[in-house]
Amino acid sequence: MKTTWFFGLILALYVVSFFTMKRWPTLPYGGDAWGYYAHLPSALLYGDIGTYDSTIAATRKYDPNMADPKADLYGLRKTPVGKFIIKYPIGVPLLEVPFFYIAHARVLASGGEYAADGFSRPYMMW
Repeated sequence: MKTTWFFGLILALYVVSFFTMKRWPTLPYGGDAWGYYAHLPSALLYGDIGTYDSTIAATRKYDPNMADPKADLYGLRKTPVGKFIIKYPIGVPLLEVPFFYIAHARVLASGGEYAADGFSRPYMMW
């Protein structure tokens, strides 16, 4: 009984903090989270692996002050052949694929309410 109450309290605190925290809408657009997540829109929507230009442009739509990911702040590294690669392995993004597709279906069903760019609110929520 105490364990159920404890986990219920933790869940309630998480939900309340998630929706009251003012910074959460921009947090997914930077740092390690972006480095892992960028694999998904890059591979599944834009096909820009190696340059990541469309993925970066879509991110900047929601976070215009984002630092340049190609400056290695987010793990984009230039290869000897001049292409870019994300230093983060694809294990985490592979686990995120089902949620990405749920979000993408939600976006497509929204009738244009959200952009199907990989970074609009449904993608970040899912």
